[in-house]
Amino acid sequence: MTDQQQLMQADEMLSPVDLPGDEETEGGLRWTSIAIAVGALFLLLSNAVTIDEWAKELPPGPAAERLTQATAGWVAVTDRIGLNAPRALVHAQWKRGQALRFDPAPAATSPAPDTSSRLR
Repeated sequence: MTDQQQLMQADEMLSPVDLPGDEETEGGLRWTSIAIAVGALFLLLSNAVTIDEWAKELPPGPAAERLTQATAGWVAVTDRIGLNAPRALVHAQWKRGQALRFDPAPAATSPAPDTSSRLR
């Protein structure tokens, strides 16, 4: 048995990274759990329309129908209290910018370039 193996306890594994002790990881796990919960709650409150759109894309069935009804109700609640307004504003701005940059109408009105002479 090498010196390194003797220093390790039975529940430890070889690692190229120094891992903190249990007391030090508890704070990080608590912080991470709170950050994930706050982010999920924020998305649930501010992104009801996207959740509803996702539910509508599910394969038809009784569970999907119940979920679609629930998400439609959630959209109505968040609309009533104004939580969908910021998303609607950002989405409208995005669509306006997308229309300016990727509008296919100008390309459709111009004739296609003549490449017949280049093929010979």
